Amino acid sequence: MNTIEVRFQFGRECRSALLESEDFLTFDSLIRLAEHTFPSCKHPFTAFMYVDDDRDEVTVSSELEMGPLRNFYFRTCQEQMCSKFILKLKPMVNRNHANLTIDTSACPDQQHQGRKNASYLEANVEHILSSGNMLSLDILDIIGTGNSGIVRRCRNRRTQQILAVKIISLDFHKNEKK
Repeated sequence: MNTIEVRFQFGRECRSALLESEDFLTFDSLIRLAEHTFPSCKHPFTAFMYVDDDRDEVTVSSELEMGPLRNFYFRTCQEQMCSKFILKLKPMVNRNHANLTIDTSACPDQQHQGRKNASYLEANVEHILSSGNMLSLDILDIIGTGNSGIVRRCRNRRTQQILAVKIISLDFHKNEKK
């Protein structure tokens, strides 16, 4: 069984580590290896990125997304005719600093309407933001809009940290929710 050399780049710092066996090329083992390699990191690693054959940055955040990484690693080893290809990963920490969650519960008095007007959406956004999950945020302004929602600049009241919150409209009929 071959060991795998993994080179982690975290910020500007690069460190190498060895994975004992190709059998240990799993999401959890790579996250543990990153945490062991950067013990001074205060936040837990939740994902990592790698650059694939097409030079695209691919994010891996669970074991379900490890298949393409394994295929890339073994294919590259085979193409280069070496068993010591260095796997280069960029570990990522939890990016949800405010611990925001999605509130998908519907208001009991809310009826589905064909096309909602802007004032209704504004009122609905205010309701969502004040529903408890995002109570500690002040809405400052709209950063941008797109097909999937509105991005707003918000301030966390407790930490005064400015963050972007994307609000995605989930217009479902009651039977679609079931």
